[in-house]
Amino acid sequence: MFPLLGRVVARDRSSYTYLESSTRAFESPQRVANLLSALGFHDIGWTGKFFGTNVILWATKP
Repeated sequence: MFPLLGRVVARDRSSYTYLESSTRAFESPQRVANLLSALGFHDIGWTGKFFGTNVILWATKP
């Protein structure tokens, strides 16, 4: 998706190719939720934005 965005926005397909590989290095929302739970947080949730390229996570510490 990012290379397509780069081609459309910047008119250069290679401009955004690094983004796809760099975002794959992030932990999944479920993995982060599990870590937060192990640290004592509760009311943990998340929502995806921008076709799943961004995630907003939240949690409550008692």
